[in-house]
Amino acid sequence: MQPVDGLTQVEKAILFDFFPHVDMGDSSEWIWRSRMPRVFFGSERIAPRPHNDDHFEPGDVVMVNDNYKHYAGEVQVVLVPIVNDGTRNLVGRINSQEMTMFDVIADGDVVVFQEQG
Repeated sequence: MQPVDGLTQVEKAILFDFFPHVDMGDSSEWIWRSRMPRVFFGSERIAPRPHNDDHFEPGDVVMVNDNYKHYAGEVQVVLVPIVNDGTRNLVGRINSQEMTMFDVIADGDVVVFQEQG
């Protein structure tokens, strides 16, 4: 994935150091969810960061921020356009060719986010 500029150390740790990112079967047709980081990083601050677009687009990687504290730290991959309601920070973008993997990733499959320069 291509990270956005200005990620915090906590956001980087969640994306690139946390293991495993896995869908526990509670994703939807809108987003793929890795919810375990919110358990391990629940006490960390994830400050809201402005995003100027009204929507997040397929391939956007977002992280729930402190505006929705119970879910803060959860990593989500946007599968269809979703409204930017201020509860998510854009943290990166997945290459469009790699998005096809989300058609075959099953519940319980481990996903690793690797930084592309």
